[in-house]
Amino acid sequence: MIRISVAIATFNGENYIAEQLNSILNQTMLPAEIIIGDDGSNDNTIDVIKKFYQTTDIPILLTRNLSRLGFKANFEATLQRCTGDIIFLADQDDYWYSNKIETLTNLLSENESSWLAIHDGDLADGTLVKSGITKFDQIRHIYGRRSKPKTGALTAIKKNALSLILPSSVHYTSHDQWLHDFAGQIPGKVLIIERSLQLIRRHQSNTSSTPISSLRKESRLKFLLNHMVVRTKNPALDSLSLNEFIVRRLLTINQQLKEELYLSTSQIQITVTNCKKKINFIRMRKKLQSLYFPLRQIKAFSLLLRGGYSQDMFPWNFIKDFLLS
Repeated sequence: MIRISVAIATFNGENYIAEQLNSILNQTMLPAEIIIGDDGSNDNTIDVIKKFYQTTDIPILLTRNLSRLGFKANFEATLQRCTGDIIFLADQDDYWYSNKIETLTNLLSENESSWLAIHDGDLADGTLVKSGITKFDQIRHIYGRRSKPKTGALTAIKKNALSLILPSSVHYTSHDQWLHDFAGQIPGKVLIIERSLQLIRRHQSNTSSTPISSLRKESRLKFLLNHMVVRTKNPALDSLSLNEFIVRRLLTINQQLKEELYLSTSQIQITVTNCKKKINFIRMRKKLQSLYFPLRQIKAFSLLLRGGYSQDMFPWNFIKDFLLS
């Protein structure tokens, strides 16, 4: 019997947490536990949660942080307290469709080699009225059809994979991007389900306010032009640090990956090699920043011909390196 955990990070969610908990407790496949980490709410969030203690036999385990951890650290701490075989990440203000847990659990069980799964979600306003746009719609509209979604609230992950992936890199500002970026280094470990399994509530108090969560279609050109202009001094610095960290982590947990997640030596070697190729490419991009016309343009064009930009926001990062000083 597969045990399911649901992890929720809360902070001042009194207006929405009851609807989210009700949607979780009305699933066709119920979780074995709901693990909540509250990061210092000063409204009635705690009281709302405690009312559910008497309404369900499912354990709701609430931890109140003595001091503010921040969204990322609070969510990671909550995830690590989960004991289920599969762990579902949940935002405090969303609403799950009744078949969400059953659908993802079946898919992850059928795909034994997978580590995590992510599904689509309907973007809705504060009263849960659908906008007619899904999360995947926005991601692909803005970033392109090849873009991979990395939203934590749409994710379920196997416990044995989570135990090796966490803790995340300090270079990451969000836990969910780290989970997906690390697992995504190895082919076949991330399942992408093209089905909407929940409502994603958008309101003034949302923790995230990126264009991909907007209730209306955003301008892709405006977003990408802004991407080209910002961080011109060291545009590749963060990406370099992240990939270097991923390589170190892969080498550190090399044996556990073989024993606990059944990766072959060749799979790990291929993944490390691909990461090192990215690192070399990023270092070459960094060097371009110190070059002037026309040498900068010649070097950027050479990188393009060698396929360096193919997986790196092409063509926008090439245009940025080619045109901007």
